[in-house]
Amino acid sequence: MSHIQAPYDYVRQHYEHTVDVDERFPEVARFVWSSLSHVVGDSVLNVGCGTTFFDYLPHFGQTPQHYVGIDINRSSLDYLETSQHPRLLNAKRLANERGVDIELICADALQHVPTIQNSFDSILGVGFFGTFSGADLHALMQVMQRALRPNGTLVKVTWHGPHRTPAQTLEKLKYGFDNEEEISPEDLVAVIERAGFKLQSNALFDCNPDTYRWDAVQTSVFTKA
Repeated sequence: MSHIQAPYDYVRQHYEHTVDVDERFPEVARFVWSSLSHVVGDSVLNVGCGTTFFDYLPHFGQTPQHYVGIDINRSSLDYLETSQHPRLLNAKRLANERGVDIELICADALQHVPTIQNSFDSILGVGFFGTFSGADLHALMQVMQRALRPNGTLVKVTWHGPHRTPAQTLEKLKYGFDNEEEISPEDLVAVIERAGFKLQSNALFDCNPDTYRWDAVQTSVFTKA
């Protein structure tokens, strides 16, 4: 399915929903944020960064000097620049206070990142790698492998087993927020390992799908082999 740009109101609602879910399910939020302590180094890439680009920075194991976000959706980056949401403003204030050089790029990661070789100490993908499958996923992981510096770190957070209406799924597919082929947590890790990454840690948080609307969240940490 070809993707179209998500409208500003859609990404705004997506961000507000994310904040609401974090507040209602703090145990899941803490599980996700704890994995971000593995994000270290002076140069960090957040691939498919979306509207939560700044929110993850306080949870990094080290404040980077250069923090890059790439997202194919222009409205997501517009939201980062214009939103007055308190959580986002606080995260942006922290980045400014710590002197982080921020770079936001509107581009297709498969087309733009290949031009960046051995550039990043860490790469972070939250809810991004699960939107790829098959040959596209393999190609993406090869791109990530080349973009990392030797011994660099890749942190992956993915949600598995969505519980939503067919209409909601179609909308997410339309905007590229989901994948037509559901990949299991185990298979996703295996694809990343085959791309030249060594698994350092892996954890799965089983959720209550009746309330959280997902079966599980997986966090995985890899190094460039």
